[in-house]
Amino acid sequence: MAKKKQSPPGAVIHKVALSYDEAAWALSISKAKLYRLVSEGRLQSVKLDGNTVLRPADLEKLVDSHVTLRGKDATG
Repeated sequence: MAKKKQSPPGAVIHKVALSYDEAAWALSISKAKLYRLVSEGRLQSVKLDGNTVLRPADLEKLVDSHVTLRGKDATG
């Protein structure tokens, strides 16, 4: 049996794909709302061997596209 290779101590490995649960948590929204965003085409998803996952970069793009400035200094 081959020994599983482990990451070096202290190594940080960033996820490149998130489950719906993880993505909903990261966005602080319900899973139902997340499914709706994907079904409406407002958020991209990736199909991997029958599993649907979401890329963190796509979550960030979605959030960045909804930035609004409020307050007296918002106009510039």
